[in-house]
Amino acid sequence: MTTVELWKCNPVELVEEIISNPALDGKIHYEPIRTFSDTDKNEHIYNEAHTGEWWWNIQSKLPQGATVAAIIITSDATRLSQFGGDKTAWSVYISLANVEKHIRWQPRHCAMLLLGYLPVSKLECFTEVGRRTAKQQLFHCCMRSLLAPLVEAGQNGVKMTCADGNVRSVHPILAVYIADHPEQCLVACSQENRCPQCLVHHNHRGQPLDDPEINSCP
Repeated sequence: MTTVELWKCNPVELVEEIISNPALDGKIHYEPIRTFSDTDKNEHIYNEAHTGEWWWNIQSKLPQGATVAAIIITSDATRLSQFGGDKTAWSVYISLANVEKHIRWQPRHCAMLLLGYLPVSKLECFTEVGRRTAKQQLFHCCMRSLLAPLVEAGQNGVKMTCADGNVRSVHPILAVYIADHPEQCLVACSQENRCPQCLVHHNHRGQPLDDPEINSCP
């Protein structure tokens, strides 16, 4: 038997901390917009998240006056020492796509907050055959626990005082998960020699395919 620890914060509280940060006033967007490069409105301009169709689709499913908090989750298992030992920290961070992208990743704006640490264990109590499956199950169990508070908050909304001083009904909804290829496969429950996004056979990777149902990679 192996005991592991999951360190976590409440994601709803972190969303409120970001969206209410007065230093971000004027740099946070609370509703989707459409911008065009021509007067006939045929050439759609996509730059920030609030100009995308995803935001409009989500907005249409929420009550009138609701505000979408488009959540970005990123995680990465990081080795703590390059000189010896095998100590690893698996950190998970949270941010909002509402914040303009050119300042979102700048540490001084505090728009990217630590959500938690996933347990890193060799799980030697399992056989070699079952160890990989156990690690996958552990990852998904921990992520489910980390993000569980977002379910009710996303459905019902939470009153939050925003950076501009206005109180809004904010619905935090997961929009983006940023990860490297091994973690993408882990999230998608896919083998690492397969594509986690489409149905292309691993022997056909790199070949042009026209079927959008099979090749859905960007």
